[in-house]
Amino acid sequence: MIYFEKMENDNKIKHYRLDLDYHEYDLMLNMLNQLKLQKCDFESDGRFEDRKPVAHKFFKKVQNIKQIEHGKKQTATRQANRSKIIESKKKINNAINLLRLECREITPYNVAQTAGISYNTAKKYLPDII
Repeated sequence: MIYFEKMENDNKIKHYRLDLDYHEYDLMLNMLNQLKLQKCDFESDGRFEDRKPVAHKFFKKVQNIKQIEHGKKQTATRQANRSKIIESKKKINNAINLLRLECREITPYNVAQTAGISYNTAKKYLPDII
């Protein structure tokens, strides 16, 4: 199973899932590694006829990727978490700017104290920002 998120035109994140069995997954990896999978790639080991039905089934599944619908509570929780992350990163950016103006060292502890957030939050998002 492959799970991914995609931002749609209406700026909402949609969730998708692609179900693959072992043979389809193996085929997908071969395609990604070679970028172009052709009949001659299968003929070299004599297994083209074995893989042909798997390839057909795989391409059918890729064309019909399922969208996952989450419940309202789960969606609201994800959105709240994203908002908290954005707010924390803004506070960290502001704290870093203040520390630079004051010529102080930028450490997770100093950022946490200046931003008014926990040390763990500062430590978590500081590498993303610096």
